[in-house]
Amino acid sequence: MRMKRWLTALLSVVMVLALIPMETFAAERPEAPASAENSNGKTYICHRVEENEVYVAGTKVGTTENIEYYLNDGNGGITSENASSDNYNVSYDPASGTITLNGASLSKTSYTDHLVLYEDEKQEYPRDVSDDAVIMARRNITIKVIGENVVENKRKAPDKTYTGLHRHGIDVFANLTITGDGTESSKLTVRSSDQNNREWANSVGVNVSGGNLTVENVSLTAQGRQTTYCSAGMYVVGGSAEIRNSNVEILSGAVKPLDEAAVAVSWTGSYGLVSEDGDDIVIDNSSVNVQAGEGYYSIGVYIISPDDELMIKNNSVLKVTASKEAAGSYGISGSLTVDKAYVEAKSEGAKDISFTYGGVSYGGDAYSYGYSGYTYDQDNNIISYKVNVEKGSVRFMSGPCSSGTDTFSCAYVGYIADLDYSSDPYALAKYNQSANAENAQAWTEDCGAADQENRMVLQNNYQYFEITHEFTPTGTVEWIGDDPAQRPDSLEIALQNVNTAVTSTTATSNNTNKWALDFGVQSVYNCQITGDYRASNAWDTINYNVAVNNQPEKYDTAVSGSAYSEGGFYITETYIEDEKPSEPPTDTDKPSGDQTGDTTPPQTGDDSNIALWMALMLAAGAALTGTAVYSRKRKYSK
Repeated sequence: MRMKRWLTALLSVVMVLALIPMETFAAERPEAPASAENSNGKTYICHRVEENEVYVAGTKVGTTENIEYYLNDGNGGITSENASSDNYNVSYDPASGTITLNGASLSKTSYTDHLVLYEDEKQEYPRDVSDDAVIMARRNITIKVIGENVVENKRKAPDKTYTGLHRHGIDVFANLTITGDGTESSKLTVRSSDQNNREWANSVGVNVSGGNLTVENVSLTAQGRQTTYCSAGMYVVGGSAEIRNSNVEILSGAVKPLDEAAVAVSWTGSYGLVSEDGDDIVIDNSSVNVQAGEGYYSIGVYIISPDDELMIKNNSVLKVTASKEAAGSYGISGSLTVDKAYVEAKSEGAKDISFTYGGVSYGGDAYSYGYSGYTYDQDNNIISYKVNVEKGSVRFMSGPCSSGTDTFSCAYVGYIADLDYSSDPYALAKYNQSANAENAQAWTEDCGAADQENRMVLQNNYQYFEITHEFTPTGTVEWIGDDPAQRPDSLEIALQNVNTAVTSTTATSNNTNKWALDFGVQSVYNCQITGDYRASNAWDTINYNVAVNNQPEKYDTAVSGSAYSEGGFYITETYIEDEKPSEPPTDTDKPSGDQTGDTTPPQTGDDSNIALWMALMLAAGAALTGTAVYSRKRKYSK
């Protein structure tokens, strides 16, 4: 117990040390003044994208009130020559702020400058910073996607020397919506520049500042590429991010700090999807794949504020991987809610990355977390993230730490009390540690216990933490109306899913009229059988039934109950009594005739009756005819 407390305290300390640089980074986002002056009196004049301005591939659009049409110019830019409503690759509607991409191939950029001043006790660090992007806007923008489109920042270092270059694919300082028609043909690939070699440089595929990001009904790839400070596929500051009805791939590149950088190397990182000082990230009925690259930090999905959460719902699939080429490698860091969805977060591992900053040496630790459940408040007090699984499958994986004085590898690191999956009666938490792990301390307590102690594992092999769904169908066979000697010694019962055998069990005689059935551990939801988490019925319970494989003769079978009912299936085998064969009637059983002794049955088809009726009808007809003739003769004789 004393050892556990020591480990808990140690982890708390290292988490604070590991996370402080991230908070520093989050707090020092640059503003965009028109001009600024440092303490030495030097004035920096900034080029700005002004309010309501929109730039596409280096061209300012929306200069008229009409919808504008452009074609690809073959060099990454756009031209209005020969473009029309029937022939265009890019259009812009200034009234709605809608950019339509129709087979666009764009790479030319526009930029806006910033000035950022950092001060310490010794000196002031001015930062000339430029945001550079293929599509840049300072107003609410909707990007409508038709066909396949590519937006790729290929700009090399400009003539002017900037301390920092933020080289993005799309950069919007307001709300951004990216939408398609919901078909696979609506595709957009967005890449930042990979030639970013300034000291304080970000490289983001889709960057949104001061607004919300919405992605819907589209196939989107957002890629941040190699840089020196921060690479991210999607980065949202001061707003929410929502992905609906879409297939999205989010990638980030390698981050390799400059040795002479004034910015501490420990601040640098490669991130997939980030929400900073904003709101929730929601993934709704979508498939999202996230890959973070190498850097001091590698984090797949990172929600900085503990008040916000990552919500995965409505048959979504989220798969996240963080690189082992990092000192801190986290699959997901942030509060998490899962509702009818599948989440898989993996850290490939971690390694020590040592560095010197300000004459002080840092490093020695390595952290590999599939899910990192901790952050801290403004006073540097550790607080934990919440994990709530309404219904869904969750799997966190962490790999080994290849070097470092202190190594921490956890599939799930957090407080058990903050892990809630109680709303699903079939949910089960499992902790699996691979064999031959060195110096391993495994979970021995029930994962559902309200235990406030941190669960930490020091080990050098992969480990898995998962929330899955299992139950054990049972049942009873009851024999009715027979002699026990007539019964078979055993009865094989098949468990079926839509008439397809899943497994079978054999009930054997136990010298009673009721034999027990146990079908072993089985899956609960359809997606566990089909592997399809996106299907409309993915999270419906599997409709199990049973069938008797070797039904004995002279027994009738009836089934009641179900796999999920109390007591399970109830099968009755009712013995069928032998029936005596019927005997032919004897003479004494024959019906007697009339009093004359005539036993001949009446001849209902006798021809004599028909002839008599015919003769009567002819006679009546003749009489009528004769009467009529006689009457006429008397009339004329008068």
